[in-house]
Amino acid sequence: MAFFFELLHHRIGDPNLEGMGAQIIECLVRRFRRREHVKIADRFEPFAKFVLKLVFPARYANLAATLHHRFTLSEVLKELALAEDRELKAWSVCTWQQFPPTDLPGKPDFKEQVGWTVRFRNTEGHLAPELDDVREAKLVQSACACFVWLTAKFRKQIQSRLLAARFSTYLQGILKNADFKDIASRYVELVAEARSAEEHRILDSLISMPNASPSFDAVETSKLPAETSVTVIEAEPGAGKTWALGFLAWQHADKFLSAENSVCRIPVYLELKLLAYQGSGHTIATTIQHELNSCIGPSREIPWDSLLLLVDGLNEVAPQAQANFKAELKDLLAKHPTLHVVVTGRPSSFRGEFSARIVVLRPMTDKQLAQLFCKEIGDEAKAKTTLATVLQMNPLSSWSRRPLHAWLIARVARQENLSALSNNAAAIVRTCIRFICAREENQASAEVSRTGPETKEPLLARLAFETKSATETLFNRPRARLLLSNAQARGRLNKVSVADFVSNANRASKGLLCLWSCAADLGRGLVFFACANETNASANNRGRVV
Repeated sequence: MAFFFELLHHRIGDPNLEGMGAQIIECLVRRFRRREHVKIADRFEPFAKFVLKLVFPARYANLAATLHHRFTLSEVLKELALAEDRELKAWSVCTWQQFPPTDLPGKPDFKEQVGWTVRFRNTEGHLAPELDDVREAKLVQSACACFVWLTAKFRKQIQSRLLAARFSTYLQGILKNADFKDIASRYVELVAEARSAEEHRILDSLISMPNASPSFDAVETSKLPAETSVTVIEAEPGAGKTWALGFLAWQHADKFLSAENSVCRIPVYLELKLLAYQGSGHTIATTIQHELNSCIGPSREIPWDSLLLLVDGLNEVAPQAQANFKAELKDLLAKHPTLHVVVTGRPSSFRGEFSARIVVLRPMTDKQLAQLFCKEIGDEAKAKTTLATVLQMNPLSSWSRRPLHAWLIARVARQENLSALSNNAAAIVRTCIRFICAREENQASAEVSRTGPETKEPLLARLAFETKSATETLFNRPRARLLLSNAQARGRLNKVSVADFVSNANRASKGLLCLWSCAADLGRGLVFFACANETNASANNRGRVV
């Protein structure tokens, strides 16, 4: 009943309906406390209109426009699927003395109570019939049942609208956030596919298997929260994990405020490295409390059942911080099983510590590349030419399938021209490396030791070109060290310690890559470089840096 009275106190900005809640409360008080006769059935019409406008504003607007705001309870009941034309007609032709019709009692969905309320509302308004105590009690009971039934029938939608009003300032803040707005304007729908749960056994035979989730072959990332309650997105750097997570935050905020009754939740976006920076006293719960503090108030609880927790960068914090996060999230899910969560990380960052659906992002298709180039370049003809150029160069075509790589190509095409892809490859390689280095520096947490950009850039550029000359595309860490050492011996890497660089890379991410593939001499073919550690025997057995 607390939810019902919360609804009665809500305001929707319509002066014709705002006083409805106070009138219903007054009727209930007079009837049940003072035993007075009240026209409570008459209040069901504005209440039904109020619910229709709150939950289905487009339907309400269409009905008002069609009937010039002169619609009655009958039209509203039909819009809310509480009564049909044939039922309304049967209730109206049945005389008041013989009401209800013989087939009405016992019908599901409280049809008998709806029938009594509609019939008495019309009868009382026109005939003012005399009622004995039994018949009056029956009518009051029916009207009260209709109020409660209508609230219960659309409880989920009503709750969503009440939360949208309560958190409107917070949700508007997400939509106005420059980063989220930029993602929404540039986003191209990515596709994810399930990673087999059996892979946990391959990674570590001692890890327990997670509970099986509903299977799917592939799904658009914007629909992932609807597929399963807990999702882990794993992908290589630049594959679009942060992109997808940022779009989910913007999308759910937009849907919540636009009164769409599709599946949407209140998004809370957290960067795990920022949570780690705040120290051990800051948990997921306290951080969410801080994010929503102005909307929750001191006496109200976090609406866990309606939240979508988006956690980015599982790999960007030290191992102990990762373990702490996973343990806390597991406890949080045990307390709030309806909480929806999406976590992103690089491959193998999640090993079954809690039950979740694990997905990997698929490479972008030609169609997705075309969409991305068109949005990034801003010139449809130039975007088509760029796509055709990329597709003609087989190595470049394969490399461009990650959103970050495609964005780098689009930036070259936008800021320079297509000839730069072949005529100035060395400069483009350094530009790409500089961007990638800066991105990694920004993403790494404070607990991760890092090699400075002035050291990293020449090493990576040389590794890229040495790879090209060796016609190799896959290596292990010793091979990368050898290539760099040979370049240094030839005097091409002065004042650079290859040993320190490889050692720092080895300590940096505890089995996760710091850097990845980059283009070199794009006009004549693509080369790949890598400079991160391989930890454990499993990585060495693969014989390459993934």
